[in-house]
Amino acid sequence: MPDERSSKSLSERVEITFHQRPNRARQLRWRWSLAALALVLLVPAVAAFRGDRRPYQANPVSQAHQLIANDCAKCHDGSWQPLARLLHFDDRRVSTSDEACGVCHAGPIHHKNQPGPPAHCAECHREHRGQAPLARVDDAACVHCHRDLKTADGSQPSFVPVIDDFAGHPEFAVQRESGEAPGRGHRVREAARPKTGGGWEDKATIRFNHHKHLPQGGVLRLDGTHQELSCEACHQTDRASGYMLPIKHDQHCAECHENEGNFDYLRGIDALGPGGGAPTQKRRREGQRAHVAHGSVAQVHAKLIEFYTNYLKSPPVGAPPPSGDAVVREIPGRGPPLTEEGWAWVRGRLDDAERLLLGNQQQHGCRYCHTAVSKNDGGWEVEPPNIPVRWLKHGKFRHDSHALLSCTECHVRVDESSDTSDVLLPGIATCRKCHSASPVAGAVGVARTDCAECHNYHNRAGKPFHGRLSLQLREVESDQARRPPDQGSEP
Repeated sequence: MPDERSSKSLSERVEITFHQRPNRARQLRWRWSLAALALVLLVPAVAAFRGDRRPYQANPVSQAHQLIANDCAKCHDGSWQPLARLLHFDDRRVSTSDEACGVCHAGPIHHKNQPGPPAHCAECHREHRGQAPLARVDDAACVHCHRDLKTADGSQPSFVPVIDDFAGHPEFAVQRESGEAPGRGHRVREAARPKTGGGWEDKATIRFNHHKHLPQGGVLRLDGTHQELSCEACHQTDRASGYMLPIKHDQHCAECHENEGNFDYLRGIDALGPGGGAPTQKRRREGQRAHVAHGSVAQVHAKLIEFYTNYLKSPPVGAPPPSGDAVVREIPGRGPPLTEEGWAWVRGRLDDAERLLLGNQQQHGCRYCHTAVSKNDGGWEVEPPNIPVRWLKHGKFRHDSHALLSCTECHVRVDESSDTSDVLLPGIATCRKCHSASPVAGAVGVARTDCAECHNYHNRAGKPFHGRLSLQLREVESDQARRPPDQGSEP
């Protein structure tokens, strides 16, 4: 017989109550799901009962915050902010407010001309990442603005408006052309001036020649010996800041350039008084090798007055006394005072000596290293050396961190420089030999390239920060508010 099939005959073969029959596999799956859910709820419940907040932390707090690691309310003063960020689609909602950070930290704005509200502290300084320093900000926080930099007033930014990483970082300002935008090099004009033909030249007024201080065979010392000089002989690193300490004459120069001369060149300036004759050529030659005490013009002036006054009171053995009645009676404890004629002699010798030291156009005396100019009142002044402590003020650098490298690896051809105006700073290509994700062949190694390696965000040159905490880690204002008034004090 033929097999006749229909929907009715097929439906009669299906048991419609099959889902009501017990299914062991389905029951086990359901029980295991409930057990897993109970376990997930039990763990945070037990942690909350014990006061343990570690299950909610991605990582322990940073080392700087270990003091308050068990007091989450010190920082987290906003509740349910992660859920609020999710519901409102607003990533600027943070669990830690800027006011909570400001209790312990100073957070001045980045730039007064930045558009829009400043970023929250917690947007850049991400906590609970283990022992990573909070100042080590991710590049994404910097590039968020510097990928398309704008200003609040719509003017052209003083910095490069588009930068994504260190590979696209612009050349250092001191190595760019003086008219090159942006900024047109205004940030280096304190230490340098535009050079004819392009570039920059050092504005330091000190006269110095690196080439003559680094010759083959060494420099000639005062005792007739030769000494090989290195960069470290004059340039020492400040261990605190990492920058170079200032050059000091008595510490770095006096060992080769005599500091306290024997004043033979001063004795040779018509020491016999008016009409006594001109100094001999021998004394002139001796005078060009001697130096007066290093210091300000006022100090040199006082030193010369002291020398000539003592010369009148007790002339050197064999030296003819000055003409005229230079001294009179002796005052006990003070020695013989000078007469008017004696003071006139001292003033004459003083004018001659200062002309030799400060007005000599042959670059002897003070002019051997410094620039001296005469004032309208007849005196002299020496221009400050104008040697900057820092050239690149918007970047941080530590020489001690680069001690493995020779100085000439970065300051190229410094031993060939013979002019003070030479700018001997390295360009950014030198830094990229090591600070690069893929260094060039022969580089020392792969160093960090993140923005925080060289740049700080906050400008701390403004008002100093004064904390609001007491020794009990409570805010001073709230602590004083809880304190009862002193009944014994007057209003």
